[in-house]
Amino acid sequence: MQKIGFKFKELIIACLTCLVLSTFTFAQKVNKIKYPLFTFPAIAKAGNSLLMEVVLEEEEKISEVLLIDSSDDKNSISIPFIQKSKIENGDNEVLEIKLPDKIKTALYDLSVKIEVGGGKRFYSDLQPRAVKVVEEFKKNFSFVHLTDIHFGVQDVAGVDTNTYRQKVLEEITKLNPEFVILTGDLVIEPAQYDKDFEDAYNYLLQYLKVPVFVIPGNHDQYYHRLETGEIFDGMEYWKRYFYKFYGSFDYGDLHFLLINDYDYEQKWRERYNNDAILATTIINSNIMQEQYEWIKKDLKSAQERKKQTLMFAHIPLMDLMGLKKVGLVKKETVKGIPRHEFLGLLSEFKVKYVFVGHLHLNDVRELGGGIKEVVTIDSGLGCSTTECGFRVVEVENGKIKDFSEIKKL
Repeated sequence: MQKIGFKFKELIIACLTCLVLSTFTFAQKVNKIKYPLFTFPAIAKAGNSLLMEVVLEEEEKISEVLLIDSSDDKNSISIPFIQKSKIENGDNEVLEIKLPDKIKTALYDLSVKIEVGGGKRFYSDLQPRAVKVVEEFKKNFSFVHLTDIHFGVQDVAGVDTNTYRQKVLEEITKLNPEFVILTGDLVIEPAQYDKDFEDAYNYLLQYLKVPVFVIPGNHDQYYHRLETGEIFDGMEYWKRYFYKFYGSFDYGDLHFLLINDYDYEQKWRERYNNDAILATTIINSNIMQEQYEWIKKDLKSAQERKKQTLMFAHIPLMDLMGLKKVGLVKKETVKGIPRHEFLGLLSEFKVKYVFVGHLHLNDVRELGGGIKEVVTIDSGLGCSTTECGFRVVEVENGKIKDFSEIKKL
């Protein structure tokens, strides 16, 4: 193993936190590396290859890829890579990196060294805990469904609720599941986005020491313009802190499909717009055409590889708003996929389970077509007044065995 000093990694992180956008007051957490990420990692077997996405300027190129043991940052290994091509309909460059056969099974930070102008200067980018290396994909394992942690709700009933959020994350770390899927509502109000997105990212980084896949909820994507002209757009914050709005990954025989079902045009995301409130787009689900086309391709690919798909979203699918006509005076049609079409797609590809949050309760519902919608309790808002927690999902022989266990605080 090649050695890497603590000061080197410390310098990388310090450089990243200094990248501040001119139009916002928060630090950008996703920079050159676009995948894998701290909040959407890659899980790969030793000896296998995985794909990596980076965005580069005209005179930039990757000169080195490093994996740094997240539990021992003095140890790193330089990983061979091949530059593939640009991603379809995007600016991201795709690299294929090859994991050594005898690499330690562990959770790794991912770092790239970038060369500028033919070697005139170099700089680095890093994503913490972005790669999990396994010896084999387990047939029997557990994962956690976590949702609605809602940073920004403080001092409920005289209690600082961040203490509960910290405890939730620490309890999950002690449980040591194979991974966690966090289905949105990390924050709550647009006017607090500067602080709350930062808190959400930092708490996950500090207290959750297992791989975590994160998608947004409605509260993470609101749009609000103050009378002063200052704009808080949750989608812009999300891009800079977490980047991916939807995505998927395989683990053994299972395919995990994570979608953004608060997928609206801006006017329907406006937090205090009366039309959006009356139309109920402030709280209900929607999926627009671009994401829908991606979902169809993803489901088809999983089927061709003989994978069983599990879907994760934030808002229950019962009230998909696509093509509904809304408005009291002037009727407008919400752009999106209607409920019957979307559920028909899931039924066609034999999706049996959809895990959601949003409602702050535990429930299991039948959506028709053999689809069960599993609703999980919140993990932040209700901690000091009622109850909160997370769901443990047990997999046996590559299939869902049980999802009834709720860890409550």
